Amino acid sequence: EMCIRDRTNRTFYNVSTTLDRYTLKPVAKAYVWAVPAPVRTGAHNLLSNINSPVVFFNDVAEAKPRRAGDTFMRFVINSTVGVAGIFDVATGWGWPAHTASGNLTLGSWGIPQGPYLFVPLGGPSSFRGVAGTGIDIGVNPLNYVPRGYGLLTLNWSLYGLNIVDARAQVLDQLDAITKDALDPYATIRSLYRQHTQAELDALENDHRA
Repeated sequence: EMCIRDRTNRTFYNVSTTLDRYTLKPVAKAYVWAVPAPVRTGAHNLLSNINSPVVFFNDVAEAKPRRAGDTFMRFVINSTVGVAGIFDVATGWGWPAHTASGNLTLGSWGIPQGPYLFVPLGGPSSFRGVAGTGIDIGVNPLNYVPRGYGLLTLNWSLYGLNIVDARAQVLDQLDAITKDALDPYATIRSLYRQHTQAELDALENDHRA
């Protein structure tokens, strides 16, 4: 079963890599080339601020009230002083960003990652990661915007910008893995496991009352 799953994952990885090479990667490179760094940073901050309700929900579900308070203060400060979140003022004022997701929430409840999965066009994940993504989608208020008034178009535009921004963030890292790793698929699988565990460790080691 593991061999079948591994072969399936590798097939999805190869297909996704090919599609990325001819679609998303060129778009992300053009975005980095055409858009000045301060503007890209502002866009990234804006997207992070918009995701605050999802982070807040998971902070609460993870039973971390101080983290939830940090997220609330970040949202208030950056939405106002930070001009809708374009500027991350909150970090400089003592409320740094942290990671919270459905994946980490389930992990904090003791649910193991489960088998590794490479999701077509979605990248490295796991059974728990896929379930966690479902939670994040379900609690994101933007997914319930009414039709009309251009809100649906705005939602899709933000979704597209999120994808391009996320790809642009890892342009150099993925290029380095593809160029230097003997088995890029295995390297990405290992890095995903390590990164997710490190985030969970940071969450569980935050003992602020």
